[in-house]
Amino acid sequence: MNKMAEFKTIITNVEALKMNKPTNTEKRVLSIVKNHLELDDISLNNSFIDTLDCDSISTIEILMLIEDDFSIEIEDDLFTADSYEHFTLAQLVLIVDDKLAA
Repeated sequence: MNKMAEFKTIITNVEALKMNKPTNTEKRVLSIVKNHLELDDISLNNSFIDTLDCDSISTIEILMLIEDDFSIEIEDDLFTADSYEHFTLAQLVLIVDDKLAA
């Protein structure tokens, strides 16, 4: 599956993710982001730029923390200029889950 197809699959599955109980992956991702950005309240619906006001450096730092915590590697090309602006924590959780299942 090419990267664009993977990204479209992730976007499609976000709604299904929101309807379930929080998973361990969700809790860990939210905790990492909350701690790094020093926020009190965040949700899976938050996007890196639109609602969390992350710049590219903060986003890269968060992705590195996620990679270290989960012992995975997230490809840089998943984050294009077009996708990055509205990329949500729910989408990040789906990527992490996909990497863990591989």
